[in-house]
Amino acid sequence: MKKWGIMLMMLFLTACGKPTFKGNYYVLSTSPADMPISILFSADENQFGGKALNSYFGTYETDGSKITFSHLGSTKMMGPPKQMEEEMKYFEELSQVRSYRIADNYLVLILENGKELLFDKKEQPKQPQP
Repeated sequence: MKKWGIMLMMLFLTACGKPTFKGNYYVLSTSPADMPISILFSADENQFGGKALNSYFGTYETDGSKITFSHLGSTKMMGPPKQMEEEMKYFEELSQVRSYRIADNYLVLILENGKELLFDKKEQPKQPQP
């Protein structure tokens, strides 16, 4: 009987696995009210994309809790100067991210200077159908 209990517990722990951000959609908790900043991680590839003033995309690499973003690209729409400044600041910070942690429904991206970007896990908005 004891064996079955241990086996069931091991199966449960294996099934739970390590928390992951892959396939999840997050919104930066400090986003300006008039410009929510989001990030979506591909479920099966090391690609990400999101929306600030412009849509953006790129790739990332992980090694344990370390993460680096690269090949960042975006659309180039103009907008209000304040929103453009916020977006540029975010893109600069994204390029300085060196590690991450996941806690409950949050993703924390940690910059090389120790600053943390806190993202709330959200349900991905539905895309309008043509």
